Amino acid sequence: MAKVKHRSLYELPDLIKGDKLPPVIFLCGEDSYAIDGAVRLLIEVIEPQLGSDFDKEIISAEKKSSAQQIVDLLFAFPFGGSKKLVVVKDFANVDDKKIFSEIISSPPDYLYLIITQPGKVNATKIEPYASLHKNKYMFEAEKLKQHELADWLVKHAKKNKTILSYENALALTEIVGEEKSLLEMQMQKFYDNLGEEKEITFDIITNLASSTRKYTTFNLQDAVGKGNKSKALEIAYNLLDNGTEIGQMISMLNTYCLFNAQSLEFSRKKIDLSEAAKLAEANYFYFMNSTKQNIFKDKKRLMKASDALLKADISVKTSTADHKTILTMLISEMISK
Repeated sequence: MAKVKHRSLYELPDLIKGDKLPPVIFLCGEDSYAIDGAVRLLIEVIEPQLGSDFDKEIISAEKKSSAQQIVDLLFAFPFGGSKKLVVVKDFANVDDKKIFSEIISSPPDYLYLIITQPGKVNATKIEPYASLHKNKYMFEAEKLKQHELADWLVKHAKKNKTILSYENALALTEIVGEEKSLLEMQMQKFYDNLGEEKEITFDIITNLASSTRKYTTFNLQDAVGKGNKSKALEIAYNLLDNGTEIGQMISMLNTYCLFNAQSLEFSRKKIDLSEAAKLAEANYFYFMNSTKQNIFKDKKRLMKASDALLKADISVKTSTADHKTILTMLISEMISK
């Protein structure tokens, strides 16, 4: 199915500033953190317009929730005689959704309706999605790419009067992963532990971000780089059991191999380590640790590792194979001569 383009969720702050919020706002996309944040912001903005506390309803839809009951609520005039706010979360669980079409096409003047449906929504030819799309009420929260997350972390730190370099922000995403909610929890931990220090350094990141885990992805890449299969498998299994996604491990090992391939080229051109890290757009210490003495110092071995990583990535996306089995095969193929 072809991808459908929706408005960006990040348009909402400008719509709020311009007093141009639409009466119906449908939030979808893969960034659930951003969706939750948008709902909180919208409630905060709309609440002062309500004439009564009874005019705010937040509904978390469960499987086969009644669409008719919700629509009846939407058409009920507000108690306070002013505006009414209804938030319907997890819209996918609502039955007979098409009956929302009428109120979406012609919403009452008093109504603000916010609907959330995490995930991609491409079915814009069936109701009520057709009406939502036609009226430009659909806003998508796309997951940020790693470099965009790094920018977001830098701004997050600045907002909290703390210094975080772009390179160290990238390193943080490598350790913690690319889930915004986990990254924000980690940032809060930094703020709570910095004391008088106002800079989040690479050492602080590696020490504090690692403190809640037995192993980190850095430990995994070090074990793989040393060719220590049993240790690498122990670490990989531990990470998997403690919530690290297999995709994150594959991505990290891909970056590790990329840095080593770049390092070979930079060494051939006699480019020093500091300049090489800049050219690779990497944190200096992360690049140094990734490219120090390891088993990936020849192109043939790197090519074999890259092939193994590609095969593992395809297996994760297209097969039902157990993730520990995929990791076992991946690490074995990367380390074997």
